[in-house]
Amino acid sequence: MTEAVPQPRPAVPTVLPWRYALTICAAALGLGIAGYAATGSAGSMAATAGFSVGLFAALSGGLRAMLIAGIGFICAAGLVLALPVLPVVLALCIVLSVGAAVEVARVGTRVSVIVLLGVILFAIATERGSDVRMLAMGAVGLGGGYLVTAHLRMSSILRPPRANRAEAIRLAIFLSVGIALSTGLAMAINLPHAYWIVILFVSRCLMPMQDRSGALLKYGHGAALGVAGAILIELVGTPDTWRLLLALAAFGLGLRFLPHPKPISAAAMTAGVLLVSAPTPTEATFRIEAVFLVIALILFLTLMLERVVPRLVGAQAAPKPAGKDR
Repeated sequence: MTEAVPQPRPAVPTVLPWRYALTICAAALGLGIAGYAATGSAGSMAATAGFSVGLFAALSGGLRAMLIAGIGFICAAGLVLALPVLPVVLALCIVLSVGAAVEVARVGTRVSVIVLLGVILFAIATERGSDVRMLAMGAVGLGGGYLVTAHLRMSSILRPPRANRAEAIRLAIFLSVGIALSTGLAMAINLPHAYWIVILFVSRCLMPMQDRSGALLKYGHGAALGVAGAILIELVGTPDTWRLLLALAAFGLGLRFLPHPKPISAAAMTAGVLLVSAPTPTEATFRIEAVFLVIALILFLTLMLERVVPRLVGAQAAPKPAGKDR
């Protein structure tokens, strides 16, 4: 009797096929429209948040990871819906930050970070409306994200190696402190789209913590190009219909180049988000300020943790001197 030879895990392509990118865009658009029809813009954001959690959790760990992420997301979203106050949201962020550190040390995935991002999006949605149907739309989005991943046969293709103790501790501190500081910045700025500072910061943590200044500068360069492109489109007075079509094209391009090492995806995604949610040059200009603020915050935390965490881990791992264990 011969043993079954394990099948190798499918490699992540450098560029996704157009069919994949367009399918994901179409599913997200359909869910967003359904959510808007159900409860307005709040329902649309709830469905989009659930779709993002379901999609990326399935990409990381398949059905099991999606179910765990879905249960965590729905429970956290229900708590935010029942108690829509900042201390509750921050407490959930800290719990998920610690969970993210445990997860990357045990299995290497970042499903907790994806759930954290979804919870923040849901909390933002509750400011536009508080309706229990938003939980249903979030659940529908979760299912839609998994079904798209299963249909495209992309389940479990993003499973990075496990992180060491220093990287796990760095991620927990990075998320906890960074969310508190970015939330404070957003509240101090007090503009309609200031919450994007928090979203941009958390998005950085989807990448491995060892990807430091090089990856960060590439992302900042791409995001700045996306902001510049969106502002140019607004300055020429593009009609709303054409702006929406251009935003959809930008999302498709961004998804196609999502695994690419060059910052094409960051530029396209940033332009798409701006064209959809920041319909004036003034609001779009704020986004480039937000990008620079987030990059400065990430660099500060990265440099600080590079000095502090190795010493902390070394102190924990150091053997006790002889005669000190009495």
